[in-house]
Amino acid sequence: MSLERKASTQGIFYNATDNDSESYRVVWHKLGEETGKVPLRGPASALALSPGDRFVAVAVGKEIHIYSRSGHIEVIEGSVGISQLSFAPTWTNDGGYMLVSLADCVKIWYLDSHGKPYANKHQVTVQENMAVFSSDGSVMICFTQDKGFEREVGAGPFPHVTVWDVTARRLRTYLPGHSRGVRWAAVSPDSTSIAVVERDDKVRIWNAATGGCEHILDLTKACVWHGGFSPNSKCIALYGSFGIRVYAIATGAKIFDWLPCGVFPGWINWTSNRLLLATANPQETTLWDAALKDVGGRVMVAKNASGLDWYPSARFFDRGRKLMCHCNDVATDVYDTLSSIMHKFPQGTMPPVCSSDESCFLAVGQDQTLRIWKI
Repeated sequence: MSLERKASTQGIFYNATDNDSESYRVVWHKLGEETGKVPLRGPASALALSPGDRFVAVAVGKEIHIYSRSGHIEVIEGSVGISQLSFAPTWTNDGGYMLVSLADCVKIWYLDSHGKPYANKHQVTVQENMAVFSSDGSVMICFTQDKGFEREVGAGPFPHVTVWDVTARRLRTYLPGHSRGVRWAAVSPDSTSIAVVERDDKVRIWNAATGGCEHILDLTKACVWHGGFSPNSKCIALYGSFGIRVYAIATGAKIFDWLPCGVFPGWINWTSNRLLLATANPQETTLWDAALKDVGGRVMVAKNASGLDWYPSARFFDRGRKLMCHCNDVATDVYDTLSSIMHKFPQGTMPPVCSSDESCFLAVGQDQTLRIWKI
């Protein structure tokens, strides 16, 4: 499958306003304006793009289909109920690829430079249901994510976080759990720190190399939902019932906090230039000016009057200029923070993936067709 792109037709503009948001223009992109498409062999549940954009992995039923630029399809026998696929951000030492599938467990697949899987002895299974890579691809953490935000806890062992050395292809260490569930965990961009938000509302900062706990941020009087490392790995922003709080990684000291509207669980992300934070909950999706450090720096991207449809996933790209938000079977929206233009694309069945140069993205439509959209 090729990522060659043709010129896209111009969308239709209109102004969107409400009482709480600034005016912005909206561009609608319709079916037929995509720059390429590939019919899939069945209902897809997950999608991933390899480093260098050479291969696309699609989960179809129990199988993982690997599409190449030439159109060749390699089939891997996977697991029932694959919810996510991820390629490691960098190539392996032998020029191949590391692919991770998430279902009731984490499976690691090693592919050669032609996208073909190695023998079964090179495949690894980890007994968790979530996997997160560091930005440079040297570290992967696996954990079992808490299914909810209830205060009650059940009996059973405390879940731990597995730290996987991607380069050496081996387990590095375990980070012990201290409560009955992990809500969120991530690796800092420089791969030196790991943050874990547990069900006891304590945020633990771990040394990724030694496995030692360096700081404990005690927020037991609140509820922590999500977090995000700053691009320079010096700060961590936490999002919860208290609003937004930013802490220094080196000292564990609180730098500042905001009190945004909304009391619902959501997510938080930084731009690569550290100037903007994005938050979302079932009420609204908002941008925050990190330089102002107060509510006056907010720009509402979208407000959900019903409180039902919202963006459960999002990411910044194009050096922080654009924010891509996605809601399964509802919409994929790309907000340009400089031009204040919202690009709306046809609904997809799963979060899209961006090309390495961030000029286009791949999405699977409800007709089970993989489409390439120019951003």
